[in-house]
Amino acid sequence: MIALLTLFACAPEHAAQNTPEDWEAASLTAPAPGDLILRVDGNIVGSLATFTVVDAYPYEDVEVLVNIGATAPGPCPASLGGVCLDLGPSTRRIGRVYTDVDGFGTLEIRLPVLADAIGEELCAQLASPRGPGGLDSAVSEVVCVTLDGDRDRDGLSDLEEAELGTDPRRPDTDGDEVRDGEDCAPLDPSLSVDCGGCGLLPSDCTLDRASYVSDFRLSPGTACTQMNVTFDGTHYWGYSGGTPSCRLNQWEADGTYLGDYGPGIDGRSVFTKVGCEGPTYLNGYASTEIREETSPGSYSGIHSLSGGSLSSQAVIAYDPVRELYVGGDAGSTTVDRWRGSDGAYVDRLILSGGSHEGYAHAVSNSGCYLTFSGSTLYSYDGDSGELIDSATLEGASSPNYTFSYANGYVFIESGDGWDGWFVGL
Repeated sequence: MIALLTLFACAPEHAAQNTPEDWEAASLTAPAPGDLILRVDGNIVGSLATFTVVDAYPYEDVEVLVNIGATAPGPCPASLGGVCLDLGPSTRRIGRVYTDVDGFGTLEIRLPVLADAIGEELCAQLASPRGPGGLDSAVSEVVCVTLDGDRDRDGLSDLEEAELGTDPRRPDTDGDEVRDGEDCAPLDPSLSVDCGGCGLLPSDCTLDRASYVSDFRLSPGTACTQMNVTFDGTHYWGYSGGTPSCRLNQWEADGTYLGDYGPGIDGRSVFTKVGCEGPTYLNGYASTEIREETSPGSYSGIHSLSGGSLSSQAVIAYDPVRELYVGGDAGSTTVDRWRGSDGAYVDRLILSGGSHEGYAHAVSNSGCYLTFSGSTLYSYDGDSGELIDSATLEGASSPNYTFSYANGYVFIESGDGWDGWFVGL
């Protein structure tokens, strides 16, 4: 048990919102006990907590009392005329609230920094002595919060760190230069980028299981040929090509279909450059031009891909780690790469050890290169092209143009839409 007299020795006595003259001027009729309502906001030691009084009488003097640890009946102060509290013998008053004309008021205090208080319950109760001898006094229901902390200020509370197994005294437990509270894998130094809720593969390109089941679907598509899918942090986008009249489809993050747009381009791919952040980009049939989104469904050319070998049907992906455009021919595990800043040719990378169908090669947000054949997904190192891992996508069929990676999902055409297999973290 922690001594609350020490805990709150520096707590302010009150946070007055009205003057004593206001209290004396108010004409109060004794209410029935139990009219007070208490709200407690904040439970981090060393940070501010707010105790809010609701439904008191206008200009009323209300005491805020607390206990840390187990509660028990009592005490029963003489000032309350026989009305008892429910906090136990270690109850202490931490301040008073002087309510306004609406019976509302707040007390704000900084919770003391004591490591041994973390995980304990701080329970609070309001009391208002009323009537002659306190015979009409009122108390609120007891409200409890579990005390927590964030000693290393990494965005994870100490209790969350205990659950995750991270170090509450080190803001970056795995040493990958991403704070624990921003790291989707805070114990995995191989995942050295902020996940941003974007479903990253580990940067070592390993897959976490031998097979995956499709558990997400984007539909409907359009009557045109399904191409690929991307995610801009808010919406999924899926392109269908074949003629310039084909459409760009849009969905909410939960897969709810929103509608479509007509960019007027016989598109082959839609992609983003920075993980799950817009804008989106398009490349079209038999065109080396890269087009950037200017508004939903509208695109303007920014540069062309020069040099290398680019099929007229090529589906372009983007490598956000190396800042390169990536494209290859149908059935080939060789890809050409162009500089993301201006489209200048960089090199050709051979993805060795796997296999591939269709025109579309994919790149994960962490820079792993992906191909697909039969029902097998292959993952490669983006520097060497070496095969790192493989897994089965259960129920997947030939991807043609539609193989893509977005928000942790591998997407492949199925019927009037796209099925997704979640392979990210």
